[in-house]
Amino acid sequence: MALTGSYGDLYDRQLRTLIEHELQQKGSVLLPCVTREAIGPADSTWFPKIGQSTSYEVTGRNQAVDIQDQTYERRGIVPVLLEGVHQINAIDMARYKRSPQPELVESLARQLGRQFDVHILTALSGSALRELNGSSSAASFDSNNTIAVSTNTFAMKEEGGGALTGDTGLHEGKILQAINKLQTAYALEPGDEIFVVGPSIQLTGLKARALRGDSAGLYQNSPNIGVPMADKALQGFLGCTFIQYENTGVDGSSDQYVYIFTRKAIKFAIIDDIAFNSMVQLDKKGNPTLHKCNATVGAVRMWEEAVVRVLCDPTPTYATA
Repeated sequence: MALTGSYGDLYDRQLRTLIEHELQQKGSVLLPCVTREAIGPADSTWFPKIGQSTSYEVTGRNQAVDIQDQTYERRGIVPVLLEGVHQINAIDMARYKRSPQPELVESLARQLGRQFDVHILTALSGSALRELNGSSSAASFDSNNTIAVSTNTFAMKEEGGGALTGDTGLHEGKILQAINKLQTAYALEPGDEIFVVGPSIQLTGLKARALRGDSAGLYQNSPNIGVPMADKALQGFLGCTFIQYENTGVDGSSDQYVYIFTRKAIKFAIIDDIAFNSMVQLDKKGNPTLHKCNATVGAVRMWEEAVVRVLCDPTPTYATA
């Protein structure tokens, strides 16, 4: 029996495998923070949620559940098609056919991964599709889970014992208050990982504050300003995992959002796995090859209680002694 095919067939299969690996490794920064499920096109796009928040609190305390308090609720995802594209001139394709080049793989995986991130962030902050007792509606973000810019209830004290005032950026007090909200809503259980997602200016400021021996001095005078987050100096601080993401959004006063949440907050479904194809464009000069990878996915917020939004000044200052 003879096997037939082309170099293009082998090339496409190789490239798809490499793209999947690259996407898992570093294509998306938010995908590791959510609960992932693979579902087929014929499977239900609804995920059951056991009870509303009051019933959930009872369950979280391991107490008996009153059946009269229980409601049937589930959350639904809206499938979206996300894709990455790249063109390569016909002359350059000769070496790509021999071995898919890393810059092409990285480009496609990063494009697809960034769209995953946007979709996940939208699920974190936007409305969630829910069905409650057979009736569909939208579950909005819980405004009670927003921490104000000037909040410093749990902020550390100065060496002299005085309370900090005027802290407008991300600081340990805001993070501790967010953790307190998660705990009091029974959205944080032993062993749960806490994710803090925010812009570099907020994470770098927090790092500068954490690395000082005390909290005296203006934030802007810290030598740590502008140091990239690659050194992972913050990881594990207050038991959290910190992720830099620039496009978290702003409120009406242009204050930046920082999101603090647990993995159970978001359900991310991969409906159609990554597909890849390449096509020679004979109608264009140079006959470039169009590379395209896509995936059909969906994301939905399962628990409003498991997401806290922190408001931070985009040009933050920190209190002096």
